[in-house]
Order: sequence, then structure tokens, then C-alpha cells
Amino acid sequence: FGTKGVLLHEILAEASGKRDSLPFMDQGCELNYQGGITNYDHIEWLKQFNIDGIGIGTPWMIVPEVVDLDNETERILLGSSPEDVVLSNASPLGLPFWNIMDLPSERARVKRNATGDLGAICKYGHLRLTEVDGEQVCLASRQGAKRALDSGKFDLERLKEYSCICGDLGGAALKALGIEKKTAPAACPGRNISYFSKTATINELLQHFRGEIDLTDGPVPTLPEMDLVMQIEQLEENVKNNIPKSDQFKENIRRGIGSMRIDPTLADIIDKEEVSKLETRLERIAA
Repeated sequence: FGTKGVLLHEILAEASGKRDSLPFMDQGCELNYQGGITNYDHIEWLKQFNIDGIGIGTPWMIVPEVVDLDNETERILLGSSPEDVVLSNASPLGLPFWNIMDLPSERARVKRNATGDLGAICKYGHLRLTEVDGEQVCLASRQGAKRALDSGKFDLERLKEYSCICGDLGGAALKALGIEKKTAPAACPGRNISYFSKTATINELLQHFRGEIDLTDGPVPTLPEMDLVMQIEQLEENVKNNIPKSDQFKENIRRGIGSMRIDPTLADIIDKEEVSKLETRLERIAA
């Protein structure tokens, strides 16, 4: 997620340099990293920061032994491009939510909005966590969205963006296992799902991350390059929505690009031409 324009390599370098003074480190806490890890090269680059562990999430979605997906969801995931994976406002909790917009959950949401049926039918109620006029509701549900709109305290366009993630996120497994056939699956992979186009076994994915085989398609950007794209997109969204301090956000990114070019751990591995294009994109943002 966006970090006010402070780029990944800067955050990791600072955390590594100050790890002994970070809160709770003297009580057995660890310094771990998770986000976007796609291949062996990413892991090797992270080792320099003296972190205790890394988390790999999204790539496990290509392993049927680990994650149950119905055929349609699997096909869409394995056929996705980086642009298909969007940091959306789908979560009714108001948190940024990585989303593939072509999945059945999103298609169902768009259809409901087109027919004026605001909100989904609530099956489980796990996200009835927002208080509206003394009642706990889920803003993605039909009842909750109506109550929120009637209260006059919530924006209609924002309510239209919410999806039933507590039900739909498990939909692919329920459908694959034959438990619920009419569900509309959602998925929230990171963008690195787009660098995989076929399923793998557990052992194959482990071999991939040990650098013994390569399961990805074509060149994979470095983690700092992936982060730079995300930060610029977040700035564009902030400017679009008139969020304060966008000028500082932009300045942080500008400084980070400069340090990327002189960082000895990055100078030889980043795509300099692509970084220059991203810099041009940044300067076009009227923050």
C-alpha cells in the first residue's frame, strides 16, 4: 500500500539501520517483510536489509494443492496483467483492497449499480462493523447501504464501490468444492499474480523461490520498481480526490527516484529507461 511517497528501498534501509532501536525489538519481535515477492532475485535483494523473515502470499494462489479455486477464477488470475489488478475501494471497512475487476463479484456489483439495486444480499454478516444511527451494519449489504444512504452521512458513489468481500472472497473455494454453486467469487491477489500464467505444485513453487527453476513469464521488475509504480498511482488517485499534502507525497517520490539511481544495490538491476518514464509520469501530476 502507499506510504506517503516514501519508497520501499528507503524504508527498508532505515528500518535495517535502526532495527535495534525499533519498538519492542528488545522483547523478541522480528523485522519481517511481505509484499510483491515474485522470484528468487527479490529474495536475494531483500537479504541485505538484515530482516528476520519474509512472507510470500499471492504466488501460492497458483498452487491447487494450497488454494482451492473454481475454473473461471483460476483462468482469470492466470490470464491477468498488472493493469488488471487494481487497488480498489471494494472493502466496506474503508481499507485499500487489491482487486481483479473482471471477477464475478465485481461484475455482479456493476450490474446491481446499473439496475439501482444498491448493495448485495447479506449472507453471513461478518462485516457488520459500521455503526449507522445506533445499528451495526455492513455498508456493502443491501440493508446496510440503504440505511447509510438514508442517514445522509455517506456518499452514494462510495457506497456503490463496496463489494460483499466476506462472502465473495471465499466464493472460489466454495464453488470449486461444490458447496455453493451460485456464489460470485472475488480474489485479492497482489499484482505479482500477473507474472504467472500456469499452475504449479508445492515443490515447483519452492524450487522457483530457491532459484532452481523459473515459473514466471518474461522479465519481472524489481521490488522497488513495483513499489514506484504503486506510489505514483496512489498519488494520482490522491490528486484526483483532492487529498491534502499531495505535494509532499510527490516530493517524497521524486527524492526516492533520485536515491534509486545512486543506490549501489539498485543501479545495476533497475530498468533505467522504465524508471525515467515513470519519473516523467510523476512530473505530469499537478500536485
